[in-house]
Amino acid sequence: MLQYAVRRLFLFIPTILAVGTVVFVVLRVIPGDVAILILGGDIGVVDPKQIAVVRENLGLNDPIIVQYGKWIWNVFQFDFGNSLYTGEPVVESIVRKLPITTEIAIVATTLATVIAIPLGVIAALQQDRWADYLIRVTTITGLSAPSFWVAILTMLAIVYFFDW
Repeated sequence: MLQYAVRRLFLFIPTILAVGTVVFVVLRVIPGDVAILILGGDIGVVDPKQIAVVRENLGLNDPIIVQYGKWIWNVFQFDFGNSLYTGEPVVESIVRKLPITTEIAIVATTLATVIAIPLGVIAALQQDRWADYLIRVTTITGLSAPSFWVAILTMLAIVYFFDW
């Protein structure tokens, strides 16, 4: 068991690197210019000199391989740069929001476990009967529904239930 856990831990690093690389490349090759968006170019005309300054400050004038090298080096140093929206360091934003994110994850996992275990036991005891089929259909429907849609319906149900 320990050997399996260690192997999975070592696979975690290349997986994160691969996902990070794919996201990095996709963000660099999609149409549009970040510098223009930062300067509000989507609502009007932006001075080309300002665009050049922003592109230089962000390192967007470097070849993509140089950009990737700088990015990966900074990631290994836990320097994720500054937010383009707030200007604050991304690490500070993550640290500030981590407690509530952890709390939500723990509550969601606990709630899912409290619901899933009894339903699994009922489905096993009532195999191939109406309760088993109902639980299967509900589970498959829940797993196949888009998360954003389930979240919207959940918010609407809470608002309706509590009359907010």
